[in-house]
Amino acid sequence: MGKVRSTPVPALFALFLLLIGVAWALADPPGAGPDEPAHYIKALGVGGGDLYGRSLGGPTPAEVRALTNTRRSPEELAQLKAFLGRKPSAGALWQRRTSREFAVPAGLSFSAFGCGYQNDDNWSCLDEGESSATATDRPTYVGTYQPYMYAAPGLVMRAVGESQTAMRLGRLVNAAVSFGLLVVAALVLWDRSRGALSLVGLMVAVTPAVVFFASILNPSGPELTSAICFAACLLRLTRTTECPGWVWLACGGSGAVLGLSRSLGPVFVVLLVAAVVVLAGWRGAAAVLKAAPRRSAATAAMIAIACAAGAFWEREYQPHVPWGPGTILDGLDPSIDNLPHLPKQAVGVFGGTDIYMPLTFYIVWWLMLAALLAAAFYVGRGLERASLPALAVAIVLATLGLSAVYRQVGYELTARYILPFAMLLPLWAGELLSRRRDPLHPRAARTLIIAVAVGAAAVHAVAWYTHGRRVSVGVDGNWLFAPDAGWVPPLGWWAWIAVVLAAAGAYVLAGLRAGEAVRSSA
Repeated sequence: MGKVRSTPVPALFALFLLLIGVAWALADPPGAGPDEPAHYIKALGVGGGDLYGRSLGGPTPAEVRALTNTRRSPEELAQLKAFLGRKPSAGALWQRRTSREFAVPAGLSFSAFGCGYQNDDNWSCLDEGESSATATDRPTYVGTYQPYMYAAPGLVMRAVGESQTAMRLGRLVNAAVSFGLLVVAALVLWDRSRGALSLVGLMVAVTPAVVFFASILNPSGPELTSAICFAACLLRLTRTTECPGWVWLACGGSGAVLGLSRSLGPVFVVLLVAAVVVLAGWRGAAAVLKAAPRRSAATAAMIAIACAAGAFWEREYQPHVPWGPGTILDGLDPSIDNLPHLPKQAVGVFGGTDIYMPLTFYIVWWLMLAALLAAAFYVGRGLERASLPALAVAIVLATLGLSAVYRQVGYELTARYILPFAMLLPLWAGELLSRRRDPLHPRAARTLIIAVAVGAAAVHAVAWYTHGRRVSVGVDGNWLFAPDAGWVPPLGWWAWIAVVLAAAGAYVLAGLRAGEAVRSSA
């Protein structure tokens, strides 16, 4: 396929991310993201220098273990709950353990954040909310979470005096970090000598779910996007022993963000490093380290320090749950039952995890992933082919194990908690396709690139529009909602629809230009 004469594709992909990210962040009602009002309070506290807040009281660890011990008989549990004088669910117990109280400056506490998911109507209830006239103390059930990703949005939010504006600015700061990491991932993976196929894996990895979480006030956005960027950097480093210094810096920076983002950040760092070393080969990984000892040592030190900081907070300040073999075995059956819900969530279930796209658009994304995997399997050699199903099995096993542990807090696992590792599958398939592209006919390569870009653009646009319908006219509202919207974002719905169409157009153009590059270099 030869060399590509120009490199417009990463720029067009970045333009798509900019437009779709702003549309999500500003045309989504403030506080409408999952747990967003709780994260808002935590960010304001951290922005003011209070990393941990004040205790609200709650059950002791012994009480929690007693109430959530699945090995007790129903009769024993009933007697214990009666003795303790309360009948909270496991989820309520967990939230009480993670709850803290933070000081919120005057004007920044808002009574209506999250109001729209208490019914099936639109989000006009925000108009009835009131901001606090004085400084107040507010509780949040994410109070014990790692504080690092809250600092930047918290500082910016405290600089304004109006709550909804503060929420939107916090989102934009979070989005700048998250989408910046995705742009870096595109630049890392793009290789002029490898042609336009080098970004296909990233296009499939960046699902609407990733974009959605990257655009709200929630540390899941930096966690997901840093994992994608970190995996992309690791794959790039295994291509050759001569990588520029900025790739090493991007690897260290994205790995550090991942290690600091959430409880499992350091775990995902280890999983991704181990998986890429196994996939790319031990000898190749060793050669990379040997060729750049100073850069690799500096990168490893940066990531290790960040992971140590994340692990220290987890050990010292976060409540813990059982996670041994017995716990996993006890939770295995319900975790298997939960698996069928995760593929849709991985593509995108929005709002309070209750806004679904029409089924057709989930199928479109699954078909894109299937086509990418099939093409990678076709061009792969020997163990490379076997690595694809092996990685898929590893992701399923990791999902089951994480789900079984996560159930101890009283909730079902959602896809965003495993996506930092699961996104390695499309990235690795795209890398194989890029490395072994010669057996693939140029026409097939061009068709795959254009189909992925067009399909992804359509699904991203429909995802945003489906969410817009829910928040503007409610669950049963008209699909042509813009003229009769009950809740209207700044600038109005028509302006944001135009922005999303422009984003989709940039994505389609990226695919067309990539396809032209394949054809011209065939």
